[in-house]
Amino acid sequence: MLLHSKIVAFRVNSYKSQKITYLEGGANKPVDGEKTIFIQADNKQRVQITFEISDEDNLTCGWLVSETIRQFANNNIQEPYPNRPIVALQTLDNIITLDYWLSESERSVSVLKDRMVLKPYYGDNDYLITTQKINLQFFHILKVIGTGGFSKVYLGKKIFFQKIFSFPSSKKKG
Repeated sequence: MLLHSKIVAFRVNSYKSQKITYLEGGANKPVDGEKTIFIQADNKQRVQITFEISDEDNLTCGWLVSETIRQFANNNIQEPYPNRPIVALQTLDNIITLDYWLSESERSVSVLKDRMVLKPYYGDNDYLITTQKINLQFFHILKVIGTGGFSKVYLGKKIFFQKIFSFPSSKKKG
């Protein structure tokens, strides 16, 4: 017996979404010129994001994460870690090279295959921006760009935001 379950989908055209409902296991044939990506939550619920192939060079992994967050909220999909934000997407099969690509928010979605299934990657509470002091753990150090009598100046990329900063670091006495 073939069971059909509903998948709530959103067709994205010109960066706007339109709600569509499909039957899983039904005759959902890919439409020429469109690419569909499924995002599967930990509870096995899925949302579908469809976009024009002609737009995929302009759409980024960061856009896909934003769209996923929005679709999860619109469909009341419960997140397993309510205090931890979705910061990236990753493959269900743990394909390391593709997972790395997906972690870079400015990368294009063009490398994703049609009908690929991804899952959310949740951030660590240690990296949430709060009133706590920022330290070296918040950065991926690229290189030391200067050394002085009391401190070093580093060039680093802020984890999860992919922006490059220079910042001084000095040892505390006492």
